[in-house]
Amino acid sequence: MVDSDTVHGRLRKTDLPDWSLIARAADVPGTYTDCYTLDIARTVRLEAFIAAFYATRLFRAERGVLRLALWRKITDEDVARLADNQSDRFAAWSVSGRSANQIWLTDLGGYTMSWLAVVSLERGTRLHFGSVVVARNGHLPIAARALLPLHQIYAQALLRAAGRSLLSA
Repeated sequence: MVDSDTVHGRLRKTDLPDWSLIARAADVPGTYTDCYTLDIARTVRLEAFIAAFYATRLFRAERGVLRLALWRKITDEDVARLADNQSDRFAAWSVSGRSANQIWLTDLGGYTMSWLAVVSLERGTRLHFGSVVVARNGHLPIAARALLPLHQIYAQALLRAAGRSLLSA
């Protein structure tokens, strides 16, 4: 069980930071962006955040869905290779950018993107999770618009789950 004192900030919805690798992808008119942050009282490296994020129970369920859609098993080893910068591909995504503290993943079609980042704080780490859904002809597809409320709930749940995982490790 994670002590409530170890998470010293609530999950917040923010704008994508200008310094984020994914910010330039958000410049397309009509594009949807979100960014959530969570401060935890532990020093976390990007590799650990990636590993925790994609190994949560919640994301494991998504991995099961992706397995059916892609006809390919997504393993813990796949997660480890992505986290350790040994692979530029993971499930339905490819790495579009990476630095010491952030990673930008783009889906195979180039229309949805995810971004993870860690920022050192005086007493811990700020975890960032952002998404971009690229507009087509200035508008989001109807299906994307319909799924946004579910995506927002899911994104927050994923970040919380990753934070809990990092704190209990």
